[in-house]
Amino acid sequence: MHTETPHHPKPARQFRPGRPRQPRTRRPAPPSRETLFSYLLGSDDIAGKKIVDLFAGGGGVSMGIEQALGRSPDVAINHDEEAIAMHQANHPNTRHYRSDVFEVDPHEAVGDNAVALLWLSPDCRHHSPAKGGAPIDQKIRSLAWVGLKWAGKVRPDVIVLENVPAFVTWGRLIARRGIIGANGKKIKQLP
Repeated sequence: MHTETPHHPKPARQFRPGRPRQPRTRRPAPPSRETLFSYLLGSDDIAGKKIVDLFAGGGGVSMGIEQALGRSPDVAINHDEEAIAMHQANHPNTRHYRSDVFEVDPHEAVGDNAVALLWLSPDCRHHSPAKGGAPIDQKIRSLAWVGLKWAGKVRPDVIVLENVPAFVTWGRLIARRGIIGANGKKIKQLP
């Protein structure tokens, strides 16, 4: 059983003249992220395979992908004009689509190339715990289903669907016992 621990913010450190500040260090990535990118980096050479970022936004996830894998995604899709313009500025070598994700043909986007990574970050603003958990629009809530379309058409090596924890309760996409993938491994929720 998972219980939330109350958050007690630490008091701010006071600056004391004459005392050097301690350098801030970056926390290591959670094991799930390390495992994902270790898998991709250790796979059969991803150089010839495509990386796709659906719901790309301004490019935060794409920047993380670039830092981890050494290259930007090959394809980025987002419906918002300002977001995709920012993504283009930060990832000029990526093929950009300003479109509804359901309207982009996966084969047209990646051609005959294999796909190493399909990353989905569908909108969660209206049903995150911060908004009370109730979805405002069923169309927004069903955005993640586009992942099945892409999975069926381009068969990516790895699919990452990032969302709020309550996402796993919104439908019957993943049965409680899990789904066995083509490689025989169980598909499951990562922490």
